[in-house]
Amino acid sequence: MTATNELSPPEALRYLKDKGLPLIVSFHLEEEKGHIITGKGLCYVEEVYGSSRVKLGRFSPFRSMHAARSSGNFYATFEIGSNTYGCVIENITADRSFLVADIPARMSPFLRKFLRVEPSKKAPVLLHLMTEIQGTTAYYVRDISERGIGFIAPMPPGVPNKTICGIYMPLDGGTIILSTGVIVYTREVSERKGPGIRPSHSGGTHGISFGIQLFPHPEDEKKIRLYVMQRELEIRKKIQEQL
Repeated sequence: MTATNELSPPEALRYLKDKGLPLIVSFHLEEEKGHIITGKGLCYVEEVYGSSRVKLGRFSPFRSMHAARSSGNFYATFEIGSNTYGCVIENITADRSFLVADIPARMSPFLRKFLRVEPSKKAPVLLHLMTEIQGTTAYYVRDISERGIGFIAPMPPGVPNKTICGIYMPLDGGTIILSTGVIVYTREVSERKGPGIRPSHSGGTHGISFGIQLFPHPEDEKKIRLYVMQRELEIRKKIQEQL
């Protein structure tokens, strides 16, 4: 077999089929009107048609197949050896229990180690930061994992690269933890109305997206992990109920 880091997408998909290894699929899901989150499921490669099309089946939960199809495209990750890869699956056609799609032109290493979820609109996670312009300011959290948090500000808030994060989670009636954080990326985005902009500017349509790496105390990391697991179960239940 070709070395892992030299596999083409068709070869990688054939390898997954031969070994019976799953793909994790991630797709957009409207939890509430205007509030888009990421749903996840598992599927398997059933057939590879040359270098052009792939047949995916055995979706779990089964209704994740319908959500992935409705999204128009979805992101898939899979493991080969000790490496994890990701790719975008597009041009989807559906059968009763299968999806057939284009084999992606390329796949890339997937480096994220921790499960990341988007909070509920009804029970948000809030990030409190000390800013240069407005002092302590609260932002709706866009996504969170054990070691990372993302949010969108309507303007550069003037936060130092290394900062203290106060994180409120709707866990056990309300839990607040403190963690050192380091800003690892910023980028300008166009943002739909809703969670993402801090509460007093929730109707904004433009902002700066921030990613912060967290370094929580081990006991606080357990609390984040518990929240993430509970939220992931909520999303899986939503997939079953909504479709």
